[in-house]
Amino acid sequence: MFRATAAGTETLKNLVLPGVGRILIVDDCASHGHASNFFVTEVTNKTRAQVALEKLQELNPDVKGRWKHVESLQSLEMSTVLNSPNQLIVASDVEPPLLKKISLACEELSLPLVVVQSY
Repeated sequence: MFRATAAGTETLKNLVLPGVGRILIVDDCASHGHASNFFVTEVTNKTRAQVALEKLQELNPDVKGRWKHVESLQSLEMSTVLNSPNQLIVASDVEPPLLKKISLACEELSLPLVVVQSY
């Protein structure tokens, strides 16, 4: 998943609960971005991606997961993230230029893309 926003994390929750095998969360928000996620009740120095993964794995410990914090999703080389055996990509609250970049990379690799946006 690109961006660990509330909408994206809720989408992943619906995949984690029935037992999706593994997840990867890639996010460009540092620790100050926890306020957008209702399930984070404590103050922490962890990144938003790390906290989201920990909370999702509490829902189903059988799901394996990784997180990756990047400085900028826009400057991220998509092949470094999408080269693992992904079956589905979720993009959450991404701006149109970044969505186009993700979409083109998914199309090239024949990966389905789910886009979620909250207002």
